[in-house]
Amino acid sequence: MPCQHPIKLNKLCALCGQEVQDTENTKFYNALHSNSRLRVDKSTIDGMYVRYRDELIQKKKMILVVDLDQTILHSIEVKGGRVGDNGSRNRNGECGGRGITNKQLLQARPRQPLPSSFTYTLASTTMKTTLRPHLHTFLTELNEMFHMHIYTMGTSEYVHQITNVIDRDRSLFGDRIVTRDDEVLVKRLERLFGDREDMVVVIDDRGDVWEYCGNLVMIRPFFGVDCGGEE
Repeated sequence: MPCQHPIKLNKLCALCGQEVQDTENTKFYNALHSNSRLRVDKSTIDGMYVRYRDELIQKKKMILVVDLDQTILHSIEVKGGRVGDNGSRNRNGECGGRGITNKQLLQARPRQPLPSSFTYTLASTTMKTTLRPHLHTFLTELNEMFHMHIYTMGTSEYVHQITNVIDRDRSLFGDRIVTRDDEVLVKRLERLFGDREDMVVVIDDRGDVWEYCGNLVMIRPFFGVDCGGEE
């Protein structure tokens, strides 16, 4: 029986080594959150999702996809000891605000309450991230009802800094993270679950990046209350 090419790595079938192209009748889906090179066909992704869904049904959980920036936190660049606009959609201009460093947080106990803000360095740039108020309680309670994933336009390095604070023991999101480095240009649930979206809820401050899909719950944008923004 000829190989059906159910799994491909880059452009090659992972089973027989033959070059395989996407066609109208043969579409491939990402098998892993953090690796867009490994892809599987529809029957394989459907089987993966059904097993995942059945496991969650037993746990009485659904799937929650969480955006980061302006949804559960706000990050800006620190210039010369002052917090200023980093070229994003920050409305706050320069402002004060005290926080702690990521290094201090890494030395803290995993379940210690989250700080209101913290600073860290990305590519020689000092950044400050302010967390949405009551974020620890919010995520902890959601974790009882949902299996959570992060889907962000931020880089992997940036998300690593964030999760070292909000998910230090990896009990909330684990490695279920998609970033800009994973070739994310438009956010699509298909990237995670193929065309199976029946148990998925998305929270994001923007609807356009999701093409206003029916799974989306839009959140009022957060710009850092300590900098005069809105909760």
